[in-house]
Amino acid sequence: MKNVKYVSIAAGLIMTASAGVASAADGDGFPTPSWKAGVITSNEGVNVRGEPTTNSTLWSTLDAGAVAGFTCKVRGQEVDGNDLWYRLNVDRVRYVTARYVQTRKHIPYCGYKPSLDPVDLQPVTAEEAPMG
Repeated sequence: MKNVKYVSIAAGLIMTASAGVASAADGDGFPTPSWKAGVITSNEGVNVRGEPTTNSTLWSTLDAGAVAGFTCKVRGQEVDGNDLWYRLNVDRVRYVTARYVQTRKHIPYCGYKPSLDPVDLQPVTAEEAPMG
């Protein structure tokens, strides 16, 4: 079994531990199917931000090879040609750029129009929802 890091974010802190519980992950080290997960592919890791932009508050960093759970994706600031950001499956609103995440399952769009200003968030109608 591969040595895979699982990531938990609490109050802006990162804790990592080696995988060891068979019921917590499938054979490839991904969390159970109820999670939408991805592996951090950047050798330097990836920054965890409060908004989908590199100008927002930096809360922490996920290490290269870490597995993280996501709730959905939004469009935000473009990073190396990719404007998608994944919202982490944590208690607080936190994002990582999708540019440095490899996912195995489809991550749906969040139910709101992406915005760099949270005051401007508005519901998306079925006609406006991006496919992907």
